[in-house]
Amino acid sequence: MFFRQAFDDERLRSEHLEEQLNDMMELHQHEVTNIKQVCSYFHLLYSFICTDEFLAYSTNAFLFSQRSLASSISSFHFLLDHALFFKLFYFV
Repeated sequence: MFFRQAFDDERLRSEHLEEQLNDMMELHQHEVTNIKQVCSYFHLLYSFICTDEFLAYSTNAFLFSQRSLASSISSFHFLLDHALFFKLFYFV
């Protein structure tokens, strides 16, 4: 009788531990799924940020090259104007 009661108590205890273990594994699985979703979201966000930074860098580089080109053209026009002025003024 004593062994039967101890056996039943141990069986109930092991069933309870098994339920706790299953609940813990299910919780762990949900947490892993949530972490994967967050990582996926951050990866997507990082991709957008990298793309945005690349576009900003490319735009700035393009604008710099356009400004350099405009400056070169402006300098060229300045030199042409001076050359034309000196040609007209000195060789009249």
